[in-house]
Formats: sequence, structure tokens, C-alpha cells
Amino acid sequence: MSPEELDSELRALLHSESEAVPDAGFSLRVAKALPCRRAQSWLRPVILLGMTFIGCLLGFVIFAGGEVLQQALARVSHTEWVIALPVPWLLLVYFLSWVAVASAVGDRASDESRTA
Repeated sequence: MSPEELDSELRALLHSESEAVPDAGFSLRVAKALPCRRAQSWLRPVILLGMTFIGCLLGFVIFAGGEVLQQALARVSHTEWVIALPVPWLLLVYFLSWVAVASAVGDRASDESRTA
């Protein structure tokens, strides 16, 4: 087939009204071989929002204005132990929680990629 014939055939396919190039069922076989769509997980956004909220609270305690949060907690009964926690320990707990969540999400993603 000469280049002119190939060019005219490709242009005809480009401008034709059919949506797909005939491929003897190749596209259908590829689409069937793809893994099913994963259902939307509600857990990941909840964890992300929760960790963001905890990080904001820690920001209130660490930076200026933390006294307002501590005074508000002092008015609530049975929260003296929270006020007595030193900030480095709060940061350590937050960091370890973040690492655990990131590790769990990463392990789950790698398990899914191995099974696919």
C-alpha cells in the first residue's frame, strides 16, 4: 500500500461517522481484561479529616492562642490530664498516628496492586 493510499484511508476513517476503528474485537477483549472498578472507600476521607482536625488542635496548643484552648478545656470536667500533657508528647502521638495510618493505607494499596 502506497503512502498516499494509506493517508487517504486514515483520513476517511478519521472523518467517518463510526466511533471506533474496526479491530476484530480487540478493544472488547482489553476492556474485559481490565480489573473491576474499586468501590469508593469512605474510610480514607474520614481518617484524613480526623487527622487534619487533630493537627489543627495541636496547632492551637503549640502556637500563640493555645492558652484559649487550654482554658476552654480547664472548664470541662475530667480534662486536667489533657492540659498536663507536654506538647512534645502530643506531637509524638500525632506523628505516630500519622505514620500508622499512612503505612496501613500504603500496605493496602500495594496488596491491591499485587492481586491485580
